[in-house]
Amino acid sequence: MCAALLHGGVFIATNIMRTEQARGRCLGTYHDEYCLPTVPGKSVTNCTDGFLSRTGMQTGNCNASTAAPGMHRCEVVGWCPGEAEEDEVNPLGNVGNFTLFLRTNVKFPGQEGGCNTAPHQR
Repeated sequence: MCAALLHGGVFIATNIMRTEQARGRCLGTYHDEYCLPTVPGKSVTNCTDGFLSRTGMQTGNCNASTAAPGMHRCEVVGWCPGEAEEDEVNPLGNVGNFTLFLRTNVKFPGQEGGCNTAPHQR
């Protein structure tokens, strides 16, 4: 079990990763979702209607990428926009410069007294 989930645990965030998505149709983002557009007279594409890829359910359409001109990706129905293969982690500023105040209330079995720095606690 993670220490932060234990009773009385402390969790301090040092990084944040934010994803804003909505359900819809968009282009796949993983390397296995690259595709070759159909050529007139040929209906060959590696996008398969109904195939479940990591980004979502493929529609069978191969569309040009607006992020990478000249590249094509399979269209998917899922959470859009799809997440990039590599996570972009932004460390929170000044996380190494803080003070953490702890309150303690310790009693030792068989001993008189103890240590109590938590006001109004017995």
